[in-house]
Amino acid sequence: MSKHNNLESIDEQIIKLQEKKKTLQAKQEKEIGKYLLKSWNVSSLDEETILKLIDSNKPTDIETFLNDNDNISDTNKEPSTPNSQA
Repeated sequence: MSKHNNLESIDEQIIKLQEKKKTLQAKQEKEIGKYLLKSWNVSSLDEETILKLIDSNKPTDIETFLNDNDNISDTNKEPSTPNSQA
């Protein structure tokens, strides 16, 4: 029975980690969205216009974009947020 309990425990841990991953991804998406709206100063525009603006400015080749931008050298680093942009 202990093997069965261990398997159940592992399954429960996997489920909890999957839920944690979803929560962290949602938080990341929210923070990135807030940053984009603030940095582009577009929060007063409607959602459709903002999405069109994003689509029209997205890089076609992300690898080339990352390689061409020296300030984006490590994608694992947290982005720095401006302290005062008022």
